[in-house]
Amino acid sequence: MRNLKPFNIAIIFLLFGILQCSLAFADCSTKICVGLIERILMDSEGTAWIATDGDERSLNCSADSGVYVTMTTASPVFKEQYALLLTAQSLGQVVGLRIIEGSENCAVSYIYLDAPK
Repeated sequence: MRNLKPFNIAIIFLLFGILQCSLAFADCSTKICVGLIERILMDSEGTAWIATDGDERSLNCSADSGVYVTMTTASPVFKEQYALLLTAQSLGQVVGLRIIEGSENCAVSYIYLDAPK
């Protein structure tokens, strides 16, 4: 039994290391939010409201309820951006949302998704 103790400790440290690596890093600056997509709400007027696990109040725009950034179906790349959001959310991947500074409802300028690390 004494020989298993160092092995158990090594397993615990290994599992802890794996857990630390898998935790997503969420952050919002004045221009961009990088994090997990927590909610996507599509309204009847063609606006997608997006909430991340970051703090959207840090953005230099008027986030609705201090939580949401927006995309509208009027954008010529809406379908592509929306598909990217759905992919990121379904895979649990971190996504970057760049907003148009000073915009009402924090309009999204572009979105990026990096390869998993």
